[in-house]
Amino acid sequence: MMPVMDGFQLLKKLKSDDRYRHLPVIMLTARADMQDKLKALRIGVDDYLLKPFDEEELLVRIENLLQNYEERTTAVGIMESQLKTHPDENVGTKLITIEDQAWLEFFETALKKQMPNANYSIAKMASDFSMSESTLTRQLKRLTGLTPSRYFQELRLSEARRLFENQAFRTISEVAYQVGFSDATSFNRAFKKRFGKSPSELIND
Repeated sequence: MMPVMDGFQLLKKLKSDDRYRHLPVIMLTARADMQDKLKALRIGVDDYLLKPFDEEELLVRIENLLQNYEERTTAVGIMESQLKTHPDENVGTKLITIEDQAWLEFFETALKKQMPNANYSIAKMASDFSMSESTLTRQLKRLTGLTPSRYFQELRLSEARRLFENQAFRTISEVAYQVGFSDATSFNRAFKKRFGKSPSELIND
């Protein structure tokens, strides 16, 4: 166990400090209880890995988080450049406001309802939110650094991981279809790229 404070306390301290809250955090924990996972997610953990863990899987997750962080940093740089170029426009360096967070939560809730639909397109997504595709892309890039397709993919894979951990379905194909993949092969490939382990490895752990 950690000295001085536990992992939850450290995570809360990092995420409540403006100097460090932007840094991605992976929690390595022996606490497999779902309540502990939910507690970490609510505080703002970017990813978590149960002990004992595989070194290659950890490295893949670090690489993915750093790539997402780089994309977000690029988005911040663009916003700051716009602010310097057009100082009178309503462009701020604090990207996530309370209103932004509420919109993201509403957006994510709506996408989860469409998750099993493999044919749900970015055009339909934009239409459902009364936006053009370009406006939706700018909005998500500004708030998350991700494109709509990348954001939805991340949401789908995270949900798949949750379903595996909760043993909600019996087969990999069932989970794949539940999160909107039309075939198990592409799902396996995307899942392993994101989490460093194939679904079958996760099930057998």
